[in-house]
Amino acid sequence: MPYGGVGFEEVWRYQIGCMMAGQYSALLDAMDQKSRKGVMAVCLRLGWNDAFKHVSENKDKLTDTQKLNAVEHACKALVTYFEEYAKQVSTESRVKYINECLKETEFVAIFEQIKKVDSETYPLCLGHVQKMFNIAIKLLLCLIVSAEHATAIGMCVKLGKCKENDVILNDGLLSYANFPFAFETADCPIDHIILERMDAYKTSPSPEIFGPKKRKKYASIVWSKMGKQEDEKNYNSAQSKIALIHKGTTKSNLCFDFENWK
Repeated sequence: MPYGGVGFEEVWRYQIGCMMAGQYSALLDAMDQKSRKGVMAVCLRLGWNDAFKHVSENKDKLTDTQKLNAVEHACKALVTYFEEYAKQVSTESRVKYINECLKETEFVAIFEQIKKVDSETYPLCLGHVQKMFNIAIKLLLCLIVSAEHATAIGMCVKLGKCKENDVILNDGLLSYANFPFAFETADCPIDHIILERMDAYKTSPSPEIFGPKKRKKYASIVWSKMGKQEDEKNYNSAQSKIALIHKGTTKSNLCFDFENWK
């Protein structure tokens, strides 16, 4: 029931705006253009922020404007790689795919426009790519679920105007038919918050945590260095731990992020 003209549609629009943050207008543009790739690029752009902030090194002498333009270009260039990643149905195949990408000169060059990919402190690695791609899948799923639910309850949710046109959340673009990815088996984005939360759950057997010394806590894993200074097998170990936590349910590992990230 609306209060002072504020009902579910208004609240829904506001919450999606908060979720998409600085990329909200870019989302509206992509939807106005009926661009699948544009929607994915927007989700990747937000994933970029989560994957690289404070755990990477930018190239020297890039102005803020140059950096923003370069990142936007990079995210558009990554869409094709992201689509293939999102189709993978297991953690093992996702890790294999990312590692294959990291061996490609063209793939690394996308990041190299902005980042010092061979930095001694924060080299480009599996940890960065999994976080960026998994966050993009999470955001895309949120948009699809929202659009499909709006249709199911018979509500036309107007997100805003773009070039004088109303952009409708559930106009048909944001649907599983247009993004037929492996959401049912999607991985959880691994970061320090998720790793710390995992230690609160007891499972049997407990997956091994790899490293130079015997480890007992997932919180000791440095997610942003997995595949370089940090053993990449800890990504698989973390996903295995989450799968054990969800054992006996139909929940994907991605669901763990919704339940435990804060």
